[in-house]
Amino acid sequence: MGNAAPSLHANILYSVFANAVFALTQWGIIIAAARFGTPTDVGVITIVTALVTPVYMFAQMSMRDGIVVDDLSRYTWADYVALRVLSSGIATLVVLALIFTYLASSGPNVQATAVAYAVVKLIGAQANLNHGIFQRAERSDFMAFSAISRGVFGLVCFSAAFGISESLVTAFAFEAIAWGVCLILVDFRLLEQLDCKITLRDLRAVSLLQVLRLMRWMLPLGIAVFLMNAANSAPRLILERQQGLATVGVFGAIAYINMALTTFSGAIGTASGARLRRHFRDERSDRFLSLSVRLTLLSAGLGLLIWAVVWLAGEHILGILYGSEFARIDLFKILIFAAVLRIVSSPLQFAINAGQAFWLRTSSNLLVFGVSLIISWMLIPAHGVVGAAWTVVAISAVNLFLSVFAFLRLWWTMPSPIKNCQTNSNKVATS
Repeated sequence: MGNAAPSLHANILYSVFANAVFALTQWGIIIAAARFGTPTDVGVITIVTALVTPVYMFAQMSMRDGIVVDDLSRYTWADYVALRVLSSGIATLVVLALIFTYLASSGPNVQATAVAYAVVKLIGAQANLNHGIFQRAERSDFMAFSAISRGVFGLVCFSAAFGISESLVTAFAFEAIAWGVCLILVDFRLLEQLDCKITLRDLRAVSLLQVLRLMRWMLPLGIAVFLMNAANSAPRLILERQQGLATVGVFGAIAYINMALTTFSGAIGTASGARLRRHFRDERSDRFLSLSVRLTLLSAGLGLLIWAVVWLAGEHILGILYGSEFARIDLFKILIFAAVLRIVSSPLQFAINAGQAFWLRTSSNLLVFGVSLIISWMLIPAHGVVGAAWTVVAISAVNLFLSVFAFLRLWWTMPSPIKNCQTNSNKVATS
């Protein structure tokens, strides 16, 4: 990795490749649990992730996206790290409270698995923020090296530990250790190359008042991300209460393909976040619109390609990946349709972030969360796992519609050089 920043196209390729590999490694954890364990084991992972992930996503406040589009005129990199430490500590306390209340009836094994998984998310939260500073510097090659090393090493440790011990607690504990090692040996060294490594002395020098101001600025985006993750978690949690861990395990294994593809497509937007922010800041509405449209069309093409592959070979894919117990092609086709809708909406959401219109995303995701709860309670008790799949489609469809609306509203109100020239000409003519 050289000192020169890659081009935009190279950054997109690095980001897409890294997110693809990382998504595959996380998908590999589900595959390992399905192959070495049972649908109930996959169900435990599904419920634990559905409960823990939204809390840590709220704590992250999407600071990775925020720092990519932040001009750093008001806040420093140390302010972001300090806020991440504070919010992650609070999130850990909230997660522990949920584990010993909501999961009280699930048994000590499920609770211990949730604790081990929470440690993984805690370490991942810091790595996620590091990726933001890499992408802000338009060094997606650094982000790629970090994500791939963490994902691959974590998958190897999880699979080996689970294959030997048949314990999800042990497996997640080893994955947490692997992620911690990568954070120290990979991320910290890359941050040093960008002169962005933060020491304890730097954190002690941070003003608490400044951190709270940053929290207030990032809070709308944190709420937005929490609401979207909670909307995705609702069908899984309600399905588990209705039909048990084994059923939600089958659903979760297939639904994770949806999540992996969404992570993969999100790379297109994250790699372009800094460039979109530059166009918005420079009031180049033409370039902002052009880049956003091109990224959306690229995502749509990717989604259609995935859709075609699933319709042609979906049943064989499920059988090879998970085995006969998970071969529900009807669910696969429904959930892939939802994934295509989510993939198309992803670049628009990054464009909204680039415009720092965080409250637009918050209000949109609040509606999505409401739809998720209503549709879940309408469909899942009556139609079970198929109802849960169609709930995911409804969530993705509403999210796409609201993302288009929010993006158009942002672009329509965006200043442009042409408008400014016309305004100045009118002022001159009037005077």
